[in-house]
Amino acid sequence: AVTDAAGAYRFEGLPTYEYRLHFRDLSQNFAPYSPPSVFVESGAAPVVVDANLAPGAFISGQLRRRDGSLATAGYVSAYNFAETGALVSYDTTSGADGSYRLRGLAAGSYHVCARIDGFHTCYGDIAPEHPPMVGTILRLVAVVAGEEATGINISLEPPRYTFLPAIQRE
Repeated sequence: AVTDAAGAYRFEGLPTYEYRLHFRDLSQNFAPYSPPSVFVESGAAPVVVDANLAPGAFISGQLRRRDGSLATAGYVSAYNFAETGALVSYDTTSGADGSYRLRGLAAGSYHVCARIDGFHTCYGDIAPEHPPMVGTILRLVAVVAGEEATGINISLEPPRYTFLPAIQRE
């Protein structure tokens, strides 16, 4: 249901069952909210569930291709395992200048990943071109309600290694 101008909503004619509600702001300025499940009984008094949405958090950065050029058609996702153990994700695409901005995130820590030119890579991924494996160490991006984590740039460029010369004893 969509709320009216006063923020009210109403579901009618629901059969007796346990329901899980999920509140979200279509403008993506506020974080989504999922209260505990409610049990509705047909013919009984209405169940009232109020929601107070917290200000959303934001993550922004730029996407780059292997040659260093800006990726204008990248797909970016942020993943977070909520307290319930359910995967929560947020998605967006990059703009004409390779920039992206994820909006309306709940406060927490996220893995931020992108699909660029058919390849998958994540922020802080030490081995791009594959989905993160169990045990892969990726940087988490922490966000606070109402604030923006900027400069979370993702690139297909392979990591640069520094090799020291070998010294051999004679």
